[in-house]
Amino acid sequence: MSERMHAIKHILGIDNTSDLATNRLRKDGIYFYSMNNMDIDDEGKAHRRGGYGSEVASGTAIRSLWANKDICLFLDGTNFMKLNTGYTTSPLIDGLSANDRFCYAENGNRVYFSNTEIIGYVDISNGLPYAFPTPTENYKKKMVGGQILEFYNSRLFAAHGSNLFFSDATIPTRIDQRKNAIAFKSRITMVKAVDDGIYVSDSDRVYFEYGRSPISEFVEIPKLDFPAIEGMSVSCFRKDKPTEKIAYWLAADGYVYAGHNKGVVTRVQKGLYKKTGLTFGSAIVRNSPFQQLLMLGR
Repeated sequence: MSERMHAIKHILGIDNTSDLATNRLRKDGIYFYSMNNMDIDDEGKAHRRGGYGSEVASGTAIRSLWANKDICLFLDGTNFMKLNTGYTTSPLIDGLSANDRFCYAENGNRVYFSNTEIIGYVDISNGLPYAFPTPTENYKKKMVGGQILEFYNSRLFAAHGSNLFFSDATIPTRIDQRKNAIAFKSRITMVKAVDDGIYVSDSDRVYFEYGRSPISEFVEIPKLDFPAIEGMSVSCFRKDKPTEKIAYWLAADGYVYAGHNKGVVTRVQKGLYKKTGLTFGSAIVRNSPFQQLLMLGR
């Protein structure tokens, strides 16, 4: 009795939305219903994901971790901390609430951090935190913080509840009292910039704010009739087009979406992957050894 053999050319990813009886073996490769601790490279080959490393720092309640190639920041208990070379730690700010969470936005040599009560930045060159100065100019005041920070077209944006505040152009530490915010209907859960606008989600739906300036140019375009999950979004430069930014987010319908320039929104993985029941999380894009979107939610 002969056995039928198949040569699998490529592993195409996960398909958990099609009927189980559907043949997932296709001419260009195969989809799996689920995969555990596996990475798929750009050539469609599967690799076992690297295991856990050794502990580099311990604390009482470590959270709000952010890092680039130069600096690593996090909260631990009531302290805002920096992880040093050699895995020692240094406190930057103390006396915070044990329930605080920070959001971050990087621009140039500064990493801006915030919650709804605190806003400041860490200078990457010396690793020290700085508060925003109080402006002395007429109609100007200190920029406010929020639950989400983002940079777009030389302005700092902060989602504070249902309002999206924006700084003066090129001066991210201050805002103009006469015009400084865009109001949404409910709590903002995502603010992610691409090259020609910003994708914003409140607790009801996703919009694209198209244009270069929130004062004179933004055109608000509704994109999805359901929201992005708070924390589970990220923007990055495309690997195949290194000068073009793209935004990714998990939406309340369970699908991962990609937001492109000009407000073009598509489902990732052709809509074949779906994960429902999550209400909050985090997301990063890993660029080594290949570009990969990683999300963790609850």
